[in-house]
Formats: sequence, C-alpha cells, structure tokens
Amino acid sequence: MAIVNGIRQLLLSELNKRASRRASNMPLVQRQLVVDADYHHFVLIAFGWAKSRYIHQCLIHVELIADKIWIHEYLTDPGIVEALRENGIPPRDIILGYVSELERSETVGVDTVGARSGNSG
Repeated sequence: MAIVNGIRQLLLSELNKRASRRASNMPLVQRQLVVDADYHHFVLIAFGWAKSRYIHQCLIHVELIADKIWIHEYLTDPGIVEALRENGIPPRDIILGYVSELERSETVGVDTVGARSGNSG
C-alpha cells in the first residue's frame, strides 16, 4: 500500500504541474485534473473556447492496476512516461494501454513508447 501511495503522490504532483499550464495560443482553454481515488484513475482534461471552437479533450488518463501504472492516453509534452522514469519508476511497471496487447507482448514496458507516443485507439 505504501508503494501505491507513493505512486499516487508522484502522479498527483506531475499532473498538477501540467494542469497549471495553459497554451499561449488558447488562453481561454483551462486544464483540470480529475481524480477518482477509490478506483485509482487520474485524468487531465482541457476544456474551453479556442476562438470559435469549443475544446473538450482528455490530455492524460492514468490508472493504477495491480501495482502497475497504466497509461491509457497522453497528449502532453514533456510526456508523463518520461517524468515517471525520471522519478525512479522502472519501465516494467509502466504499461502503455493505447498500444495493442500484441505489440506490448513483443516489448517490455515503456519500450513501446516510440511506436505510438501520444495517440489513442
């Protein structure tokens, strides 16, 4: 449980840093961190108006499952994967959920990050 709490605090810290940023070309677009502590979901969303277009987008979705960090989506730079690795999380504990299971089975952890970084589906 201590490991999960440490990872949770790390994720909150990293995601709050990203939530406080705003794109200079979209000053009316806000970022908000949504956390479901009971089910270990962390979602960073962007929403608001960019000129005449309404933006509502999931920038990052991370979930803790069985002592692994599942990254379902990440569309920010610098990436959350790099931040986790810089803070001592081993690659084997970071799972890229947006990479197919077949592709993940051929590599270990975040080694697949170059294949489809920042894309979902």
